[in-house]
Amino acid sequence: MRRSVLTTSALLIVGLLTTGATASERDKAPPVTATDGGNALDRTPQGAFAVSAFGTPSANIGLGATSGVQTGTGTGRGSEFQGGMTIFGAPIDRLTLFGTGERRLDGTYAPSAGIILRLFGSRADGWALSIGGKYKAEGFADVGGETELGFFGSYARNGWHADANAVVGAGFEEKESDGEARFRLGYEVAPSVRVGIDGQARYRLAGSRTLAGGRHWDAVGGPQVAASFGHVYGTVTVGPSIVDVASGIGWTATASVGAVAW
Repeated sequence: MRRSVLTTSALLIVGLLTTGATASERDKAPPVTATDGGNALDRTPQGAFAVSAFGTPSANIGLGATSGVQTGTGTGRGSEFQGGMTIFGAPIDRLTLFGTGERRLDGTYAPSAGIILRLFGSRADGWALSIGGKYKAEGFADVGGETELGFFGSYARNGWHADANAVVGAGFEEKESDGEARFRLGYEVAPSVRVGIDGQARYRLAGSRTLAGGRHWDAVGGPQVAASFGHVYGTVTVGPSIVDVASGIGWTATASVGAVAW
């Protein structure tokens, strides 16, 4: 009887030790991890087209510059250039503010400003859903323009990064409205280097005026390379475009560079 009790006790001790070791190994196993937003690419709300639902972290501030060229616009002026400067920041958690001054493809210079409000999710969760609004003026001396309302979703886990946007815009004076779908997908081939695609498609929802070439829709996008070094980030996107292209297909190249405070 005594030997049986000793044997049973020994088996229980071995079982507990085995269970503890198994739990310890399980705790050490690498979990499915969310991108922690530790590099500058994760702290800027927009590269070329798609907007990140994560926004930028609380109390952060950043400055970015974008320059692009497009061929085949059919304007008779050869290649068209666009570009501008953007400042962005987050005064509180979940709220990102941004303002831009830019030269557009049609040659006009105009400002814009907007917000991104994160409703659900976070970097720690690896996903987020946000809403946002943007006002685009016709020019620096013209208060007329266009307002946009957007819904943004983002995913960042195990090296994969994806952003999907649905945006509706309407003009103040022209009685026209457009719908846009933007998408970005990238994968980390190195800790601070990503490769993927970025682009957008637009459709004229209302209004008598059509888009360039008599179309009701247009699109632009292509492969993208993004990298960061410390507080500095940069992206390059190259691909076909029919935005403001009267006939055929044009080509566009867009480069962005910027820096964040932390």
